[in-house]
Amino acid sequence: MSRTCTALPGSALAAYDSARRGVTQKLARMSLSVNRMAHARRFLWARDLAVRGAMRFGELPA
Repeated sequence: MSRTCTALPGSALAAYDSARRGVTQKLARMSLSVNRMAHARRFLWARDLAVRGAMRFGELPA
């Protein structure tokens, strides 16, 4: 990566982008799926059950 940083700024950005694009896209997909699960209404009973269990036993299940 350091070799590409001494080249032109455009090529350094392209090299960084190609190296990090997959990781960034995976993070964005995971964030989207967690957001969807957080706002899903059909599994409210499971969420409520987990919260009740955490309140009773002191920690959330992993």
